[in-house]
Amino acid sequence: MLDRRTFVMALFLALLTATARAEDSPLAEIHQLLAPMRGVAHATEGRGATPALTTVKHDLRDWFEARLLSFGKNDDEQALAAHLNEALRAADLFCANEAKPSRDRCDHPDGDWDATGFLRPLHLRREAPDALVLVTSVGILCGADESGYVYEWRDGSWQRLWQEERPIAEGKPYKPEYIDGVDISLPDQDNGPTNILSFGHESWCTSTFYDVYFSLWRVGAAGGPAKLLLDKAEPAWLGWHEPPIEGSVGAGDALIEFTVPSIDLDIHSYEAVRHYRIDGDKVLRIDPIALDPAAFVEEWLKDDWAESARWSAIAARTPLQAWHAKFHGDTIAGEYLGKPQGCRSTPDLWQVGLRFYTPAKKPLGTLYFSVRWQPPYRFRMIDAAESPRADCDAPASRGDGLDTLFPIQEWR
Repeated sequence: MLDRRTFVMALFLALLTATARAEDSPLAEIHQLLAPMRGVAHATEGRGATPALTTVKHDLRDWFEARLLSFGKNDDEQALAAHLNEALRAADLFCANEAKPSRDRCDHPDGDWDATGFLRPLHLRREAPDALVLVTSVGILCGADESGYVYEWRDGSWQRLWQEERPIAEGKPYKPEYIDGVDISLPDQDNGPTNILSFGHESWCTSTFYDVYFSLWRVGAAGGPAKLLLDKAEPAWLGWHEPPIEGSVGAGDALIEFTVPSIDLDIHSYEAVRHYRIDGDKVLRIDPIALDPAAFVEEWLKDDWAESARWSAIAARTPLQAWHAKFHGDTIAGEYLGKPQGCRSTPDLWQVGLRFYTPAKKPLGTLYFSVRWQPPYRFRMIDAAESPRADCDAPASRGDGLDTLFPIQEWR
C-alpha cells in the first residue's frame, strides 16, 4: 500500500503527464496533417497548398489561443513566443531535422526550396499596452503563406479582435502572402475606434516582380467584428528594399509605400505612395500621391481619369483629359527626356518630358508635362504640350527619385 506522500506525488505526476499530453495533442494532429505533404513533388500552380493547409492554420491559431488563456495582461510576450516555438520544434513541425540539426529538410539542391508540410516559427509582439499581434506561417513551395491576428485585452482576458488569411480553395486562384507588417492605431479618444493596417507581399523564387498587398480595417469602440475599408493588390518590384512594402496607420489616415515598375525601362522603378484619409467607414486617397515630379506624371498617367482629374488644374482639365486618354494604359512604354527641369519664371513649376512608345517600340509621340510642386509633396498637373517651355531649363535641385516617407514622417 502506498503512503500518503507517495500517493500524492504519483497523482501529481499523472496529472502533469495528462496535461502535457493534452497540450501536445493539437500539435500531433497538425503533424498528422502536414506529414503526407513532405518530400513530394508539388505543382508550381498551387505551390503545394491544399484546403488542408487552411485546417492547419486554424488548428495552429486555436492551439495558440488556448495557451493565451493563462497569459496575463503584462506578461512577457517574447517569453511566451519562445516557449511556443520550442513546443512546435519538439513536435517536429520545423524544417530543421531533429536527428541531423545541420540538415534543412526544405532545402533541395536539385530544385526550389520547398517547405510544404512544415511550419515556420510564429512571431508575437506587443503593438500597444492592450494589443498583441500574432503572425503564423505555413510552408509552401518556394515560400510561406502567413496569417495575421490581433488580440485585445478586454474584460480580463485576451480576445481576438482581427484576423487575416489568404483563402485556399480548390478551383480558385491562390495568392499566398508574406506579411511584412500589421500596424494598429491608438484611438483618438477614450474608447474610440481602432484602425488596423496589414501589408505584405507575394513571395516566389522566379522573379522580384510580384504583387504587394495592403488592407485597412476598422473596429468600433464596442469591439465586434472588424470592418474591411480597403483591400488592394498591386504589382511591385520587391528588390529595392527590405521589407518591400512599408506602412503605418493613425486615427485619421493610413500610409503605404512600395516600389513599382516605371514605364521607362532605363529608370526601372520608383517609390509609389498610397495615402488615405479615414473618415468613419469611408476612405479617400489624398496627398501625397508621389515623391517627385516624374513619379507624379507616371501616377497621373496610370490612374483612371476620374482619379487623375483630382490632381489636375481645373482650368486645364479638358485638354489634359484628351492627353490622358491618348497615353493612359498598361501597354504604354516611355523614355524620359532627361531629368525633371525647374522653370525659372515660376519657382514651383517643373517640366517632365516623355517620349512614348508601344511595347514593340513604335513611336507614339512626345509630350512635356508641367507639374506644380508645393512642399513637401503636393503635386498638380498644370499643362501638357508637344513642345517644351523655353524657361524650363533649370538644373534639378531635388526630385532625384530617392525620397522615402519611411521612417521619417514629420510632414503628417
